[in-house]
Amino acid sequence: MSKPEKQAELISLVILVILLITGIAVYFVLPDQIAIHVNEEGIADRLDGKSTLLMFPFLGLIISVAIAMIIRYWKRYDEEDEYGVPKHTMNIRIARLAKVLAMTGLLASLLESIKTVYYTSATIGTVCFIAELLLVSAVFAFVIRQALVLFKAKQ
Repeated sequence: MSKPEKQAELISLVILVILLITGIAVYFVLPDQIAIHVNEEGIADRLDGKSTLLMFPFLGLIISVAIAMIIRYWKRYDEEDEYGVPKHTMNIRIARLAKVLAMTGLLASLLESIKTVYYTSATIGTVCFIAELLLVSAVFAFVIRQALVLFKAKQ
């Protein structure tokens, strides 16, 4: 596994752990009914059970396992092309980057949901917004850098 691939795996694992910890920790402090949508006037117009927020960590686990299984399959049945390079090398790298993006999206969605639940608290909303912004910016920069590396390697 190359250094960029190790970095992608580590980043997606760290984000998944944060997603799991945040999802489970928030679950125990929320009321049974939470606001899942706030209209433009700042009034909660849709409520649901707090277990709705557990779907984000659950989806993160499913995506991680699914992509790990796909990568394992590609490595197991990988054939070399006429130049001796494994055919699925680029697919594996792209799958790892997709996993990073998926974990980022799930964590950003969870933070957005927490912000919606606490829509009356400016402090929690601001913290969630800043965390989302930093998370998405950092991952976007990482993915763009890796995409450029992959593009250079392809040429």
